[in-house]
Amino acid sequence: HNGATHDLVGFLGIHTELLSDSIMGLVESGAVTGRLKTRERGRVATTFAMGSADLYEWIDDNPAVMLLPVDICNNPLVVAEFSNFCAINATMQVDLLGQCASESIGHHYVSSTGGQADFIRGAVEGNGAKFGDEFFGGLEDGGFESSSA
Repeated sequence: HNGATHDLVGFLGIHTELLSDSIMGLVESGAVTGRLKTRERGRVATTFAMGSADLYEWIDDNPAVMLLPVDICNNPLVVAEFSNFCAINATMQVDLLGQCASESIGHHYVSSTGGQADFIRGAVEGNGAKFGDEFFGGLEDGGFESSSA
């Protein structure tokens, strides 16, 4: 850990549209506790989950996970209630002007925008909030790499 990352351990909270295995790992490691969250304190709040059988087993009857209706979880007014909220959204391509394409790679449709705009709107309206996109670029061998955009 570098100093900045180490200082965040135990202070992070999760409020997300999609809960995945990687978030489960962050909670189990103690990096995410949600103890400073304005809402759903001490819990990971999400609308749905997608991942491994281990993830679904971990979610089942877990008091640290709260499933919310999408109209609450993705509501920009709800997101804006959080102090220092950082909206991190996935994207597939970024052009030289910084424009992000989150639904397709070229002409190949991959995903939908989902709650991206909702979380950015909430982050912008919130107290001390930030937002950014996570760029996934294809490698020649067919794999993917990730870097901040």
